Amino acid sequence: MTEHRHYWLSHLVNAGLLLLFIILAAERAQQLMGQDEISHYFKLAGLLFHEGYQNPSELITFSPHAYPLWIVAICHLAGAFSPAVVKSAGVVLWLFSRRIIASICRRLGSDRAKIHPGAELEDQTSAAAARESIPAGTLAAILGLLLCFTMPAVIQAAVTVDIDQAALPLLILLLCLAAERYSRAPSWRSAGLVALAAALALWGRLTTPVIIMPALVLHAGLAAAPGVRLRRAAAMAAALAIGGALFLLTWQLYCRFTGIDGSGVFRYFATALQATTIGERGGNLQKWLQSAAALTLWGVNPFLLTLFALDGWQRLTAAWQARRLAASDLYWLAAAVILVGYLFVGGALFGFPKYHCPALPLLAICLAQAVAGRQRQPAGPQPESSLRRQLVIAMALTAALALIAGLLLHDPIWTLRVKVRTAQLLSMPLRPILSRLAAGLVVVYGLGAVAVLLLAKSRRLTIAAGLLAAGLAPNLALLAVQTAAPYATGYIYGEEGETNIIAGLITKHSLEQQPLLVPVEVVQHLGWSDTRTPGPDLWNDPDTFARRIHAEQPALVAASVLVQSVPTLQRLLANRDFQQALAENYQLHELGLFFVWTRNDLEIASLRPATPD
Repeated sequence: MTEHRHYWLSHLVNAGLLLLFIILAAERAQQLMGQDEISHYFKLAGLLFHEGYQNPSELITFSPHAYPLWIVAICHLAGAFSPAVVKSAGVVLWLFSRRIIASICRRLGSDRAKIHPGAELEDQTSAAAARESIPAGTLAAILGLLLCFTMPAVIQAAVTVDIDQAALPLLILLLCLAAERYSRAPSWRSAGLVALAAALALWGRLTTPVIIMPALVLHAGLAAAPGVRLRRAAAMAAALAIGGALFLLTWQLYCRFTGIDGSGVFRYFATALQATTIGERGGNLQKWLQSAAALTLWGVNPFLLTLFALDGWQRLTAAWQARRLAASDLYWLAAAVILVGYLFVGGALFGFPKYHCPALPLLAICLAQAVAGRQRQPAGPQPESSLRRQLVIAMALTAALALIAGLLLHDPIWTLRVKVRTAQLLSMPLRPILSRLAAGLVVVYGLGAVAVLLLAKSRRLTIAAGLLAAGLAPNLALLAVQTAAPYATGYIYGEEGETNIIAGLITKHSLEQQPLLVPVEVVQHLGWSDTRTPGPDLWNDPDTFARRIHAEQPALVAASVLVQSVPTLQRLLANRDFQQALAENYQLHELGLFFVWTRNDLEIASLRPATPD
């Protein structure tokens, strides 16, 4: 009867988490897209959907086309091409990831709970406790899903039209799953699955799969018996190389039949690698700190990182005793490579840790194992009554800390993305803003750390369970704030409808056929192609901008700290030619965080819609 109750309870919790994810994703799917989303994969998928390969030179090849082709397939199934349908393609991919995460956690949680497979229960009390306790695999699956799908970064990634957030997490997860299967049971079949998974991952993106491949080879060798380590590592390397060759063959055939320039993905890979290492986008201390802050605030907070580090230490200790890594250690190793590597290379884009997203499912798998694996340690299986008490304590800790985080921090991402950047633009003091944010973070993380240590010392919660409960708190608080917020939470974080007001102005005054020097985020409300507006580089070149204003006399000119970087906007607003070009025939309006200049002959007194008396 107990097993029957556990079965239905686990399904009820899983269904609740699934419903929560769908509701949160559906709410965010209504938000506007950012510059990169519109101009890259939304545009590419639109061309493929409407025109196919009629104009192959217009089809970008920053990455291979697995993701845009998936979007097109979803749009054909839906019978429409729209932002909502395009975003649903990413949600579906994350639902696939959800299923795989649960399966891996359930299997690995059960395996890790079997610390002494040959040992028998010592007495009837232990036997009864084993019957009453929640199976470790079931607990691990629930925890893995809870960790992953209450992380703000995951919810936002699911509705972002970008390969790194929407599709690459699933592709990397499949590659790691295939590699783990090979380490567990080496065979021609498992090696073939590694090759297929590698080819599929490369069809999504060249960068991250290539980055983790050395880790997969290293793990394959260290997870094998001492006498066959080189052979296992060589076999893994060969399987990955075959996967790479399979990708090259299929990609070249695809490009040959469609007319696409297949060299684009390799040029982009080389250019991006150079730019983010030794080039203009190379790392420095400020960028590294910004990347760490984005990763922390979007969900991988100090509590979860501490649990991840402790889990790594336990895995290392177990490996030292066994003289080999476990097959499941691959998930920890791959997650660590991605988390650490992209702190120093790539950085955060628009304040979002996009390149870290493929690590999030792997992180959830590891942390779920770390907590569920303690269920039977050190005193054997725990009865259900004990687990219920621990659950109540953990929920109380999470709820209390989430309430404190919500009250003290509100939305720390909004503080950094909007409040701090606006203060920088207007040359206002930053210290009061940053001091309040830092104080709030210290209180939240400090109180959480003290609570975890006290509960562990009193044996009410294990360190692992306490860290997990504390780690969930700021994530749940931020999710609640973001869901209720009146502003966008994507690439154009903090936008409160200003772009829609400007688009309405264009329609109201019939300006569709006139030149418009406005960000592409504005015209998406009108259903236009991004070719109707200038690219983002125009705002980086004030002299060219001024010449275009003189030559074209656009009806509207717009810029915003939500779209352009602070240095870009400061240079633009301080440029004498730019200011002179606007002073001759334009009126400045401040619309929220947007600067909008309207041509004088339009006689626009206010951009705000008139309110009824």
